Amino acid sequence: DSQIALNHEVADEVPASYLVNIQPAEGSVFYSMLYEQRQKCADEFGADPTFLYPLHVSVTGFFEASEFQIRRLRDVIPEMLQRELKDAGGPTIGKVICTKTGYVLFDMQASAITNFSQRLGEVSSRQCGLHIRPKAVNHISLACNRPEEAIREKIRRIFEAPEDAMDDASRLIRETRDGAEFDLVISRLLARSSFERLSEDGPHKFTEVVRIPLNSLIDIPTPR
Repeated sequence: DSQIALNHEVADEVPASYLVNIQPAEGSVFYSMLYEQRQKCADEFGADPTFLYPLHVSVTGFFEASEFQIRRLRDVIPEMLQRELKDAGGPTIGKVICTKTGYVLFDMQASAITNFSQRLGEVSSRQCGLHIRPKAVNHISLACNRPEEAIREKIRRIFEAPEDAMDDASRLIRETRDGAEFDLVISRLLARSSFERLSEDGPHKFTEVVRIPLNSLIDIPTPR
């Protein structure tokens, strides 16, 4: 009966596009530093398609859901997320990597969020009737479509202080990176943009459905 009721609820609503990712914690030093560095890249080398999104680590691909399904999803996420964080801890940031395919990436270690993403795909299908595609949860895209190796290297240097650099600015960058805090965010897509119209229309427009600071779950006893 509950599944029949769920099907009726879903059928009565027009679905929207949603996305789950982790983002630098709003108001944190890491958040401010990362967006200042991003702006510096834009000033020196222009924008690229990564500017269509907030800086983030992908947890899922886009998925379609009704309001009713999203409410159910909001109910199950915190405990699932907390259990994985308790087992594996929060995300940590590695080095800035340049790829020959034109990307500059922050390497990430986030096994708890990867495990959560896999469980979310399974649970959301079973309990909410959703098809959610899990992502690898292993990087932040800092730049893309940068074919020139020299430009990629200059962008890398903006985001990463050399380990042997002992000046105050470099030490601050390393300390801020090492103490980075993240939030899990469910966002609803309001309007798509494109790179070709980025200067006229701005980035994709999202509204946040929920933002969960990961640190708020790590130190709380897990429900049994």
